This record gives sequence, structure tokens and C-alpha cells, in this order.
Amino acid sequence: MNTIELRKQIEQNLLQISPKNLNTIAKFVEFIKQQENSQNIHLLLSETIAYKPASGQSVLRHAGQWVGDDL
Repeated sequence: MNTIELRKQIEQNLLQISPKNLNTIAKFVEFIKQQENSQNIHLLLSETIAYKPASGQSVLRHAGQWVGDDL
């Protein structure tokens, strides 16, 4: 079944559902949309962020160079 046929079948079924259950279905559809948006955001972030682990070199470079009397 393709997407258009599936949408038509869902629309036909919605015509036979009580208002109380329509409300439940509307909430479920919103939940699914939020899940998809969340997944899309994670995919976009993982594609755009190039994470490079810290090497620790900057800490070693500054070790022993503290000047001050607050210790």
C-alpha cells in the first residue's frame, strides 16, 4: 500500500471514530511528530558537529607556569 492509499484509508477510518477517541488519536499523532523531530535533530547534530577528543596538550603546556601568591 502506498502513502496516498494509506492516508485515504486512515481518513475513512477517522470518519467512524468517536470525538473522545479522535482526541486520543490527535495526541498520539503529535507525539509521533515530536519523536520524528527529535530524531531529525539528533541526525542533524551528529552530521554537523565534528568532535575531536581533547589531547591534554594545553594543560601540560601551562603546567608549572603559575605566577601568583593566592595558593
